[in-house]
Amino acid sequence: MKYDIRKDINIYKEILDLIYICINEEYEIKNRLDNYEKSGVDYKVFEKKYCDNINKYIKSFKKLIKINKEDADFYFTSEIDLVYGIGQILLTDFELEELGNIIENIDFLSIEFLRDKLIKALEETFELENREGLKIESLSHYINFINKLNISENIKWRFVKIYDDPKFYYEKLLKIISNNYVAFTKAYEEVKDDVRDFIKYLLDNAETNFKLLDDKYGIKIQENTIIYPSVVRNRFIEATYLAKRNVIYYGILFNKSMEFLDSNKLDNENLLQFLKAISDKSKFEIIKLLKSKEMYGQELAAKLDLSTATVSHHMNALLVTNIVKVKRENGKSYFYLNGESIKKFLKELGDNII
Repeated sequence: MKYDIRKDINIYKEILDLIYICINEEYEIKNRLDNYEKSGVDYKVFEKKYCDNINKYIKSFKKLIKINKEDADFYFTSEIDLVYGIGQILLTDFELEELGNIIENIDFLSIEFLRDKLIKALEETFELENREGLKIESLSHYINFINKLNISENIKWRFVKIYDDPKFYYEKLLKIISNNYVAFTKAYEEVKDDVRDFIKYLLDNAETNFKLLDDKYGIKIQENTIIYPSVVRNRFIEATYLAKRNVIYYGILFNKSMEFLDSNKLDNENLLQFLKAISDKSKFEIIKLLKSKEMYGQELAAKLDLSTATVSHHMNALLVTNIVKVKRENGKSYFYLNGESIKKFLKELGDNII
């Protein structure tokens, strides 16, 4: 297996994530508490044990953040249709080394280059089919492309504005990152030792961890993959699939949260979480759809008339309870039922009530 575990975080993505979580603090706290509750984890115990430095890191950055309300609203305001802000989406198709060069030389980049990056970012984010014959210089073709996305008209309009003047919007976003670099470096002092320890742990236990991800969650670390530690998104694993290589953002508390979940749940609590998941109407509809075939997120969203963000939220809950697994094929993340786990739950349910 060929992979490259980086010895530091992706600074640009981390700054974007910090800005997003600070601007949407109330929403993010509620979302975090909901995730704790749905996974059966005592959030007070977990946060006290593992999150003190991370919370200090975020608070420190928030005190020093530099962004005006107009830019915050455009690039980072949480939308029900999106998992992340537009700012994160715009930089999806850029590699770390490439971004550093672009920040210094954006005046020399062509409009066509930036439009192509925008379209690729949207394809990756919303798992669309590769465009066939799409003329990136044609606004009408681009609008047709945008209309395929299951997002609000407000967000579509923002993406149209970016396509119309990509240099303006990309340059402004990159300046936001640059303007907050000092705030990041000062705040990062709170967690740099935690990141260093996590990287050492990951390097020492790489094969074991990656096998666990594959066996338990269906997450494969494919060849030609770069792995960055992630601090803000510390309990999640995010995957981005670029033209040259794959990129994994590995939350520094992902393993801890999974271990904590396993060690703090009794059999009855596992059953209750399973029943809670399947009793939710939307999740149950997803399970029924996956019974017939494997499906990717955008496909599920279209079938159920839900936003991509809502489907992503449901899939995270189903992954945590081991009801579904995920695999990557043809540029998409396909979800499928974890038959063995479901049979085990049903047997335990029968043993408990019959």
